[in-house]
Amino acid sequence: MEARQEGELQPLTNYFIRRFFRIAPLFYTWILVFCLRSLYFGGGLPEFVEIARSVLFIQNLFPGHEAGIVWASWTIGIEMLFYLLFPLAFWTMNNLSKSIVVFALSVAIQGPWYNFVMSSIADQTIAQRYWELSLPLHLSAFIAGIVVFQIYKQVDAISVQQKQFFGLLTVVAVTLGFFSLCYLSFLYPLGGEGMGWMTRNILLKLLLVTMYGGLLLGLAMRPMSFLVNRVTRFYGEISYSVYLAHVFILVLLMPIFA
Repeated sequence: MEARQEGELQPLTNYFIRRFFRIAPLFYTWILVFCLRSLYFGGGLPEFVEIARSVLFIQNLFPGHEAGIVWASWTIGIEMLFYLLFPLAFWTMNNLSKSIVVFALSVAIQGPWYNFVMSSIADQTIAQRYWELSLPLHLSAFIAGIVVFQIYKQVDAISVQQKQFFGLLTVVAVTLGFFSLCYLSFLYPLGGEGMGWMTRNILLKLLLVTMYGGLLLGLAMRPMSFLVNRVTRFYGEISYSVYLAHVFILVLLMPIFA
């Protein structure tokens, strides 16, 4: 975005146009597919307001409706809400220290947000699911990406040899940390007996965000061909399309797996 700011007359407007046309056309196509599917199986069309929520990418703002029409599209709603906030976040977190502070705040609000949601929605099943699929819970993952970007800007000035060394060290540390977490989680359930479900969920998310951020930073400093290559780049480019189709494909393949 920094490079685009220098080369475009209206970088903010262009940013929103690019994000919309990157996400919306295929998403709208899948909304149509799922509406036709519902008609074909005799379920009728979803209610107009339900379709409108998905079309406007605001399904995550309505408890009990956050899943959307398209299967697994709750993540799309969260992404689009963050894309709306991203320019402000990008300009606010213009250095590493600010990014770390905002990241810490994004983690700190998860507990109070849980308490607010659970006390505001009568149906506790709906409340818990709404919290699980809401932007405040997942905001830290997006902010972590900005933190990694700011760290990389700092280390980009060091020599190539140093960058490769620290990149390899980071990837190895993250890998060891991941397998250690899996092993310890198997032996001792995360959080222990005295911690609630909400706390365990937040801690696990924080650990995963930290590890994924570390892996991203390590591979940025030292790309490893078995992870960063033409094939993985291709699937990275089409990952959005694959994501929207993956549940539908899995359902079609269920007879084979069965």
